[in-house]
Amino acid sequence: MNSNLINQLPKALRIKEELKKEILSGAFGNHGESFISVRAIASTRDVSLKTAQRIMTLLREDGFVALKGNRHQLADTSQLANNQTNIQDNLLGLVVTNLENPFFAILAKEVELSAEQAGFKLMMGSSNYDVQREKEIIDMFQNSGVAGIIACPAQSDHLSSFYDSLSVPYIMVGRRPEKSTADAVLVHNFNAGHMVASHFVRNHYTNFGYFGLKQFHPNLRFDGYVNGLAEHKYQIPAENIITADSKNFDDSTAALKQMLTTAEKPIAMFCFHDLLAAKLVRVCRECRLKIPEDVGICGFDNLPIASAMIPSLTTVAYPIADMAQIAVERLKRKISGENSRKQFTCFLEPNLAVRESSKDVAAKKHPEFATHDYAYQLN
Repeated sequence: MNSNLINQLPKALRIKEELKKEILSGAFGNHGESFISVRAIASTRDVSLKTAQRIMTLLREDGFVALKGNRHQLADTSQLANNQTNIQDNLLGLVVTNLENPFFAILAKEVELSAEQAGFKLMMGSSNYDVQREKEIIDMFQNSGVAGIIACPAQSDHLSSFYDSLSVPYIMVGRRPEKSTADAVLVHNFNAGHMVASHFVRNHYTNFGYFGLKQFHPNLRFDGYVNGLAEHKYQIPAENIITADSKNFDDSTAALKQMLTTAEKPIAMFCFHDLLAAKLVRVCRECRLKIPEDVGICGFDNLPIASAMIPSLTTVAYPIADMAQIAVERLKRKISGENSRKQFTCFLEPNLAVRESSKDVAAKKHPEFATHDYAYQLN
């Protein structure tokens, strides 16, 4: 399937696949006969005219209908029917939680590149942190005949049993539901949080906070951060823990301002990801707080924005390209039946990209730079 379909709505793709099956079954007649109109697709499939037009375009691209004058006709699908299985054997599905987030966009790009190198085509969907939408996307993938699925799932206990019921091989990347035993390529999030805590303590911070997402709290990053601080006899006061809605960071602005203006300075803040750290930097400026003198900040994911910000952002880094490549290679083996019964968990070790947002006076005299080394462990 053409990668240009990345932004197509799952419902449109699903209807297209249903129509293709009906065309192959002869439900609309034979080669050369008239096919239903765009308006008929809209009325019978309960979609808008714009979506129906998109579906018709996709059917033309896949060679199932052809435009003759102002009407669509059924194309010769005999070869398509014979080759259908082979085409689908080269198709993978990727679902992430939010393609508008740069991390997931980068991950999607790397998965697409790795899939192409491994001989696969890729279709993608974004759940926007909606569990039901994620299930619909996965169902659409299965209805489309994908050979395997790569998923960065939403945080929900209900998803484990859903994924266990899938009829195609799958692997999770970046995240795995707590109760799931699925194959996965993950970052050692606990180690990352612990690393951040040690860094803050070395840079002479004695008051600490955390800025996270409601849908992902608590989590292993936070747990590692708390554990690392505890080893140095520190803890995070409850009032210093702020969480935002994943779909609307602005709902946390008032709470952040209240906490930052009343907290003892300097305070070190660990953020669940770099976009939250960027939000925190903006709030600090609005409160006229200096970074890192008043507020030290560390993010997570090492997005391109981290080095471009002023001040530049300290953040947890790890190799996303390697994560994608390992996931695709493992899924390829599962599709072929190799070691399909042996559980696979691959951990990529994080490292800290230390920049201006968390350095104390001593650290500024001796700049540190992150390495790109990583390690992974098979269980």
